[in-house]
Amino acid sequence: QDDMSTKKKTISEALCLSEAVTKGKAPEGGFWLGGLKYQITQYEPEFEIGDNKFVCVIAARPKKGVHIVSTGSQVIAGFFDEEKGQTSGNCRKVVTAFAEYLKGIGY
Repeated sequence: QDDMSTKKKTISEALCLSEAVTKGKAPEGGFWLGGLKYQITQYEPEFEIGDNKFVCVIAARPKKGVHIVSTGSQVIAGFFDEEKGQTSGNCRKVVTAFAEYLKGIGY
């Protein structure tokens, strides 16, 4: 809050995910997944992979992040943690490959 005090608020992570994929923005209260707050840094509503288009969202926090891809009927979220030797690039590669696979089998 403006006066630096705290106030309890219920966060729906499902709503956070839905808002990120449909609008590319965090809902009021921020973008939370897995109990951690992230900042949405990139939103691509028509990301092309091969012949398919997907919605891609990238969100980050210090040394961690998440790549989110929607096939239209499914949402894939891949998390990475640099302190565990995981990279954003590898995470994106795997998440987009899985999204392309799902789209190819009808999802």
